[in-house]
Amino acid sequence: MTQVDFYLLPEGEADPLPFACRLLEKIYGLGHRVYVLAASAAQASKLDTQLWSYRPGSFVPHGLHGHCDPTEVAIVIGDCETDAAHNEVILNLQTEVPLSFSGYDRLVELVESADPQRELARQRYRFYRERGYPLESHQVPG
Repeated sequence: MTQVDFYLLPEGEADPLPFACRLLEKIYGLGHRVYVLAASAAQASKLDTQLWSYRPGSFVPHGLHGHCDPTEVAIVIGDCETDAAHNEVILNLQTEVPLSFSGYDRLVELVESADPQRELARQRYRFYRERGYPLESHQVPG
């Protein structure tokens, strides 16, 4: 059964992408494959750019869905669900429950502090809880 982890971003942190970069670096360092489900093509492109430059000395191999071979990179970023080979972890940046989340070992949800994003995350949390998925919440330090 898919493990669902919610990361609660600090108050006032309006952009989830800097934390997403840190988290993706950590997940990659643990040897996992990730599919990032971005909220839009623009957000996917922005995350792609940030991963190349967010921290000096960091290297997180990744590519945009449709522009890379998913068997050759550990992290694929896209704005649509796919049957790619990245079935270990899905990082959801959308406001809805991913249709294919149960095909992954782990689902990661980033929760922004501002409403209505926080309320939408609560709805997703209830969805997973009502279906019996194991849930864990992590407070991200500010």
